[in-house]
Amino acid sequence: MNPSDIYQKIDEAYQNNRQRLIEFFQSHGFDEPQAEQLAESMKQAVFFLETHEYDRHDLEIEMREELK
Repeated sequence: MNPSDIYQKIDEAYQNNRQRLIEFFQSHGFDEPQAEQLAESMKQAVFFLETHEYDRHDLEIEMREELK
């Protein structure tokens, strides 16, 4: 999988879970702007949490190579 595909999948996973993340943070006492900021910070984490653990390692390597 090339890096642009990975980033697209990260965006899709985030968009699919964004509202759920915001609601989660709000239910734990954060106001809406704080909840939105926290949800945004979880963008890549959501993708990797949905990805099988055996695939995570390879994807992380590909992303790190792209950042170099």
